[in-house]
Amino acid sequence: MWFLSMAGVDNLDAKVRSSAKEQKTNLEISLVLDVSGSTGSNNRLVNLKVAAKEFVDILLADIEPDSVSISIIPFNSNTAPSPNLFNALNVDVIHNFTTCLDFTDTSFAKAALNPATQQNQAVFTSYYGGFQSPHLASSSCNDREYFQILPYASDVPTLHTKIDSLKAAGNTAGHIGMKWGLSLRDPVFQPVVDDLIDDGDVVPGLTRLPASYDDAETSKIVAMMSDGANTTEFRIGDQYDSGPSNLFEVSTGVLDAAGQPTKHFYLRSADELQYYSITDGVWITQTDYVNLNTTLAQFQGKRQMDWPEAWGQMSTSYYRNIMNDSGPSNDFLSGTARNGWEANPLMLDSCEAAANQGVTVYTIGFEMNPSAAETLRDCASTVSHFYDANGTQISEVFSAIATSILKLKLSS
Repeated sequence: MWFLSMAGVDNLDAKVRSSAKEQKTNLEISLVLDVSGSTGSNNRLVNLKVAAKEFVDILLADIEPDSVSISIIPFNSNTAPSPNLFNALNVDVIHNFTTCLDFTDTSFAKAALNPATQQNQAVFTSYYGGFQSPHLASSSCNDREYFQILPYASDVPTLHTKIDSLKAAGNTAGHIGMKWGLSLRDPVFQPVVDDLIDDGDVVPGLTRLPASYDDAETSKIVAMMSDGANTTEFRIGDQYDSGPSNLFEVSTGVLDAAGQPTKHFYLRSADELQYYSITDGVWITQTDYVNLNTTLAQFQGKRQMDWPEAWGQMSTSYYRNIMNDSGPSNDFLSGTARNGWEANPLMLDSCEAAANQGVTVYTIGFEMNPSAAETLRDCASTVSHFYDANGTQISEVFSAIATSILKLKLSS
């Protein structure tokens, strides 16, 4: 300009064009929520429900249709897929009581839960409880509807209803919750989403889900809240999870009050010389059992149950008390159960798999002591993606995470 000024040119126009706009990013979110028994104290679950619904409201306000999907993954001693989600997978079905899966240790290091690969169904039973009356808090799988995964929802009423239905029971198996939360974000689940759409569980507008990891228009998020350290994931080991059991079912033509055929159950002693009549509460001889076809009114038949079916009928403590055999109870509690020190590294494996695929992980320690919160802090994408919360402050934390997810992105 100094030289141009001598020619009478005092200024030049600079032709620059710039703009700022909000990216129309699709969001795929897994909301992984602790519903273990401890969340029922100190109003934790009450405060969580308020916070989670506000989180949903923020994320689904003024959005393009079907641009945001939220899956709710409750976890306690395990995590239960909904029946249609379970049926959309390739599962080696060994009983019809519950839908939980039994993941191998190595599977936690993978983001995907491949629906084409056969999965193991977790054997269902409980530590406490009687015959045909499992104790919810000590069971290996709580799959009542309010504990089941809600996959790929995109409307506020459905998500609010699910959140309001949550109840507190059981242990804390956060590694299972994180595994499911990440699996629902993996693109290998696209055939599963198609099946869920066919079943009417997911709206047709979400047929593109889950998007590819390299889809520039999609952000994948896992937001996990826990109120305590991982404890025990109850499991039955190889000795008691397959093959013929000691439980026998005897069918008759006598109808019960509901008009159904009456069934009698018998536990056979280890020496096979006696049978315990669960119906009558007495031991009978082998001869008496063999002769039931002539002594039991309207006798129709007998069958020996396999262990997975037998455990669905009785708790391990019930079996121990009748049979004087602590083997199954010991196995269920500690022999093959995953305790917290085993669960923590598996959860971190899943968090590392999330990082490798570009999935952003937020974690919340809700009224946790510092040592228990360490695993959640390590699981988060960065230190700033981990939050502490106490009391009603949980709402502020969820709102902050929702705002972070929706932050304005500028491009030029």
